[in-house]
Amino acid sequence: MFKYDIPEICQESIKVNIDKAVCYRITQNNPPIEEDFLPQLFFNPLPDFVVGSECDYAGLSVYSNLNKIKKLLKRNKKLGNYIYSGEIVSQKHGPLMIIEPSKRYHLNWYQFKSVDAPSLFSQKCWDRIELWKSSICQICSLCQNMMGQS
Repeated sequence: MFKYDIPEICQESIKVNIDKAVCYRITQNNPPIEEDFLPQLFFNPLPDFVVGSECDYAGLSVYSNLNKIKKLLKRNKKLGNYIYSGEIVSQKHGPLMIIEPSKRYHLNWYQFKSVDAPSLFSQKCWDRIELWKSSICQICSLCQNMMGQS
């Protein structure tokens, strides 16, 4: 049913509370690859202080607000360089759940086995590398203009 192993304790607690949403995912790769869609639980065994939060770590973080995810990337550059969007339909792609009521834009997605996430998330919305290059070009142009006016 689910693409990745989800602890048994979580399987009954996973409930759809969002039927359909355009979601955003931070990726390391451009275009995204399957490894960009692995839940944290896949990479990190849970430390003792996280016991009780296994279900959160078994889901994949996606976001419903592009501006919030951009702010998150400005604070933590290690998360990735790209943001891709895709429409998730819970019945077809896997349950979408709000993790914290105070952060309704941060969702957990429990992917079904049949989902090809890189194909689903095919629309690039933000590119840190291109943004950086264009900033450098603007600075260079400004410098060239200033030097030409001397």
